Amino acid sequence: MAALVSLGSFLALTDLAASPADADLPPPTKADTAERELPLTVQDCLSRALLKNLDISIQRISPQVAAAQTLSARGIFDPTVQVQTQYGSGNYQIAANSIVASSSETSSYQLSVNQLTALGTQLSLNMNSSGSVNNDFYYSYAEYSSFSGLNLTQPLLKGFGTNITEAQIRISRHGEASADAEFQVQVEQIISNVVTAYYEMIYALDSLTTQETSLTLAQKLLDDNRIRVRIGTMTPLDISQSTAEVASRQDAVLQARQTVREQENALKRLISDDFASMVGQKIVPTDRPAEDLTSRPPLTDMAAALANRPDYREAIEQAEQRKIQLVFSQNQVLPQLNLNASYGYGGIGTNLNNSISNLTTADFPQWYVGLSVQMPFGNREAIGQRDTARLQKAETLLELKKLEQDILVQVNNAANRVKTNQERVGISRTATEYAKDALTAEQEKLGAGTSTTYTVLQMQRDVTQAETNELRAVADLRESEVELFRVEGITLKVYHIVLDHSPSPGK
Repeated sequence: MAALVSLGSFLALTDLAASPADADLPPPTKADTAERELPLTVQDCLSRALLKNLDISIQRISPQVAAAQTLSARGIFDPTVQVQTQYGSGNYQIAANSIVASSSETSSYQLSVNQLTALGTQLSLNMNSSGSVNNDFYYSYAEYSSFSGLNLTQPLLKGFGTNITEAQIRISRHGEASADAEFQVQVEQIISNVVTAYYEMIYALDSLTTQETSLTLAQKLLDDNRIRVRIGTMTPLDISQSTAEVASRQDAVLQARQTVREQENALKRLISDDFASMVGQKIVPTDRPAEDLTSRPPLTDMAAALANRPDYREAIEQAEQRKIQLVFSQNQVLPQLNLNASYGYGGIGTNLNNSISNLTTADFPQWYVGLSVQMPFGNREAIGQRDTARLQKAETLLELKKLEQDILVQVNNAANRVKTNQERVGISRTATEYAKDALTAEQEKLGAGTSTTYTVLQMQRDVTQAETNELRAVADLRESEVELFRVEGITLKVYHIVLDHSPSPGK
């Protein structure tokens, strides 16, 4: 605000009547003047970005993918139903030198329901029947056998326990949490980018005003010098110096206008998914936050800084994934030792219906129990995967430690940068005031004939540079505060943003 007041005072001190030099500066184009003004606050820009920013839209898919992967991992415990039937027939010679033949027909039917339990137990409820009808030269007979019962395979070493059967589910759950944290990282970064772009546009607009005011001062001095030359108190050299300076400042205004357009486009890109629709709109920033020059106490609760950072939470979730993977890989090195058991009832009959009916009598129980063991020689595949998981876990822990250190350094640097920029604002503001005082005194000396055009022009340049430095310091202060919010992990809280996470599918 101080910069705006100082510009107003300069305008009040100078004659703003049009001069021939004014025509040299291209006015705003018709396209510029035809643009519809779009007043926006910082919060307006953030709301638009959350809905329309393409990077956020892309990143929003990652948590949904992670949730779908968790749903897929849960499918390991889904029961499966299998139905199988088969029929065949054939004719056979009963001897090599005989023309007498026999024929047979075979059929089989099987229905099974399979289920994996959390302990790794593979249960199978089976009902199957098979039979044959044989016809030869001497006699004909048919026999069908059926079985109904429960089969069980229980791993005792490799594949045993919930840590193994649910490993992928747990990894996927941590993957969901990691994807959520990564989404928050991206949102916070984009929010910071939007606010920074907003402040950069304010800086560009204020810089344009400063350059236009500087041009007005140079044009006023040129008009005054022309009058002084006509009355004989100045030489044509003063006109040349003033004219050259007007041309130089016209160039500075053109560059400042281009900077405004570029900064406006940068902000439009961040808050819209359809840049073409905003080409005809001119953003007008309506927020002018006051500079906070009060000293801020250093952050002493580093644990809070770590807890607030979503990328730190993401790293922790990834470390948990590595831990689960290591437990699983260590188990896979063990031999495959299984307990196998079965219990059910059998039935035999001369047709399919009879054999199945005999099952219901429970007169013919059948069961078995036994062990099976399998272990590959060398077992290099499992051992290599275990060693890989162990090294990846160690790597992840080191990366986590490095991230902790990086976060603390970032917070410390950002806090120091805010403090430095606060001091810069105060110093640059003082420099602007003294530059204005010096210019006012030099203008009075020029009117009294004790100064030169060159000196006054130099003083004007000094004022313009001082005001530009002040504007830059103010923008840097605001932007360094935005960065401090981000590295402390409080961006969402500061800007009152709550991320809505849709429930995972299948939960």
